[in-house]
Amino acid sequence: MLKIKFAILVVFLLAGSEILLAQEFRFGDETPTNAAVRSAILPGWGQFFNQQPIKGYITGGAVAGLVTASILMYSKAESTYSDYEKKGSKDDDLYDDYKSEVRTTNILVAITAAAWIYNIVDAYVFSPYGDTDAVKKIENNRNLNISASAQEVEINYVCLRF
Repeated sequence: MLKIKFAILVVFLLAGSEILLAQEFRFGDETPTNAAVRSAILPGWGQFFNQQPIKGYITGGAVAGLVTASILMYSKAESTYSDYEKKGSKDDDLYDDYKSEVRTTNILVAITAAAWIYNIVDAYVFSPYGDTDAVKKIENNRNLNISASAQEVEINYVCLRF
């Protein structure tokens, strides 16, 4: 079951890379898409490409650490289940340990996927190349209204165009 989840994660990440690679570009071009593709291939590489090395170390290191933690926890869960099977007792505490380790592995895999996706989006959105800086677009096309009364505070934020 866990092997299937890891396979799905790998396929998901590779499929995301294929979608980005489907756009026509050259690795030598300085574009946000190029930065995103680099981050999809190797977390942090897009940030280095964007000349943001501190962010590259942080995002790359975080994803690498999460991948390592996921693999180690998966290995531990498999080992615990193997020990449980060897004991042969259905009401053994090892099964509870195994279930707990599987839950932890699933959480780590989800966090890893989220961190990897964040890494790709960050490389694209905060790329200094091209006219796709989403932060500037949001700042230039926003409508923020705040109204307050004794009973309530109302905050409306509308992004007109992105």
